[in-house]
Amino acid sequence: MGGPMIRSLLCIVFVTITSVARAQEGNGFQAQYAAIDAALDTYESAAQGAREEPLAIAAPVQPVVALPVLTKPSAIKRHDIEGGFETYMYRYEEISDGVHFMGLKGRFDGFFLNYIFRPNSLDPIFCDLIDQYRVEGRMAWASVRYDGGAQSPVTGATMPLAWSGIPDSVMELRVLAGKDLPWQDMVVTPYAGFGARLLTDDATAKKAVITDGVFDYSVSGYKRHSEYVYIPIGMDVSKVFSHDWKVKMNAEFDYLLYGKQKSDIATDTGSSISNSQTSGYGLRGSLRLEKKLAYAGLFCEPFVRYWNIAKSKTSYILEGGVPMAAAEPKNTTKEIGMKMGVNF
Repeated sequence: MGGPMIRSLLCIVFVTITSVARAQEGNGFQAQYAAIDAALDTYESAAQGAREEPLAIAAPVQPVVALPVLTKPSAIKRHDIEGGFETYMYRYEEISDGVHFMGLKGRFDGFFLNYIFRPNSLDPIFCDLIDQYRVEGRMAWASVRYDGGAQSPVTGATMPLAWSGIPDSVMELRVLAGKDLPWQDMVVTPYAGFGARLLTDDATAKKAVITDGVFDYSVSGYKRHSEYVYIPIGMDVSKVFSHDWKVKMNAEFDYLLYGKQKSDIATDTGSSISNSQTSGYGLRGSLRLEKKLAYAGLFCEPFVRYWNIAKSKTSYILEGGVPMAAAEPKNTTKEIGMKMGVNF
């Protein structure tokens, strides 16, 4: 709208100057008139060009938004299988009235096989508090030495007795559940579950003749079964180092739920004697060093296992028509050894 107004003003000025110029042609106004006319033509051309060119509208500036970087979650190994061999020194000791009563010792050799399953959110057993389930099993065998004594039925004196070459075997099965918790540059895995252990030593082939200085007695060995049912509560701490080396430490407490000692000794009341054990605990720990290869991992793992079981409940039997009380004394078990295996 400013263009027409300016043009009108210029026209008025032009007319006025024209009139003055015609009245005073000799006074030099012709040159001023020519300059004003040229300026008016220049303005008219510029105004005409502005009307013909379209108005340039700048595009609105779009705000820059930083989008989050989406990365694919790391693959979780859902199935782990590990197995191998173990060897350890075994020492079992019974203590009666604070003194050594009998013991077994020897070296066990056997194998173990473990399976770990890590569920995802689509699995029916998925739980926010549990991200792994384990099944662990082992078997081992040994030839152990017995050192103890036999009691004289006449004098009551205890006479020393020792046997070697007694076959022993052990089986253990555990079902566990745990969760991996990242902590700094390590992974801490608390876990708990149920365990069962069955140990058998068979001295039925062993016989000996002992004397109390007055009489000689024939003594025969027997078969003994030791059963533990327990709750393991433990923790793994693992750390991965350079060049695919991994270290894992383990510590565990085992709470005895139920124990039973069964001795295959013929009496007037039956062919065996059973004693229940209701108080006891176990401890175990290990340190694993593992090297990750292309398709598997190789590891070695020194370990220690320990059991401390209180005196059993008393069973009452008849032997030759005479009532007798039978109980398992307080006892301890120590196992120190090494595992060597492969992890898939």
